[in-house]
Amino acid sequence: MALSAVRVKRAAMMLTLALPALVFFSSERSNATGPATDPGEDIFEARCVNCHGHDGGSRTTLGKDLNAPDLRSDKVQKLSNAELAEVIARGKGEMPAFRKKLRRDQIQQVVLHIRGLAR
Repeated sequence: MALSAVRVKRAAMMLTLALPALVFFSSERSNATGPATDPGEDIFEARCVNCHGHDGGSRTTLGKDLNAPDLRSDKVQKLSNAELAEVIARGKGEMPAFRKKLRRDQIQQVVLHIRGLAR
């Protein structure tokens, strides 16, 4: 019986020590699915999703009408960062220019986000 009491105490101590770690890791996980930590994603969601879709390739009806490219495609991903930034800043075809709506650093953040869409 004394052995069982020791095991119960040991199990309680292990649970007490493990609980904060479980809470920490579960909160970190919930943050990963919560608000975006990528500022480029925030800008993309606010400015680009209406045409390119959330994943950059699920073009919306408007995006299809405007012939918006799949941002995950080789054609887009082969562009240099400077070329992508130029398209975002100046616009292309039916895509509006964002140079007066976004700062340079914000455009670069969107470029980095677009790079991540291909993964």
